[in-house]
Amino acid sequence: MPMPHADKLLVPLQKLYEYLLDVEHPVGGTKAEWFISQGYHRGNAESLADALIELAQQSETWIRRTTRFGVKYVVRGSVITPVGREVWLTTVWFIDNGRVIPRLITAYPSEGPADDSQRT
Repeated sequence: MPMPHADKLLVPLQKLYEYLLDVEHPVGGTKAEWFISQGYHRGNAESLADALIELAQQSETWIRRTTRFGVKYVVRGSVITPVGREVWLTTVWFIDNGRVIPRLITAYPSEGPADDSQRT
């Protein structure tokens, strides 16, 4: 079963442009280098957004954590990149208190189905 509200996922393109695909970002820069090496870039950011949404909608591997601000979901699965590789990713989604739309917080490469790292 996918995470709750997976039919309403939100991936702000600004999050991709200014974080996951920005090699100069102080926190996301290394993630950007990795995503770019997989064929994603600002010119095809929508394909990365689509891949992250599809991963969360199809994955049955997720963890729920309740915080005082809302609910965080850590979702893992694989995607096929623009260069044709299957890669495993961990994505983090958040639903603010009083809302039902999960928004992307971050994504990063995982080792595969046995990897249970929980970096956020």
